[in-house]
Amino acid sequence: MFGLVGSVVEGGDVAHSVLTGLLAQAAPAAASGAGMGSTVLFIGFMILIFWLVMWRPQAKEQKRHMEMLASLKRGDEVVLQSAILGKVHEVTDKVIVLEVARDVRIRVLVNAISHKLPEGGLNGAQQSGEQNSQNK
Repeated sequence: MFGLVGSVVEGGDVAHSVLTGLLAQAAPAAASGAGMGSTVLFIGFMILIFWLVMWRPQAKEQKRHMEMLASLKRGDEVVLQSAILGKVHEVTDKVIVLEVARDVRIRVLVNAISHKLPEGGLNGAQQSGEQNSQNK
């Protein structure tokens, strides 16, 4: 821009100074074209990191949970997402009948099961609950 003013003041060719000014402004734009490749590479790297940190572990956890649901059988002790403990009494495709107390059975959707307790886990949970109520 200063070159344009200087050439007009000195009586030089205006078109030449405008062309020189445009070329001077285009030079940094051409140099930033090389930075575009590194920007794309950086974005690709960030997507890879995001996939490794978030999507992949979530997919593994979901697969493990689906396998656990498919392997449920009568007598397994489970915890529902609502924190209800029960023993599997009957298994169908989408509904499971849980025994939550002696002769008390409820029907729940398979998707409501959070996780399976280890063997004897339900008895241990009941005993610790009884101890806590006695301590109060």
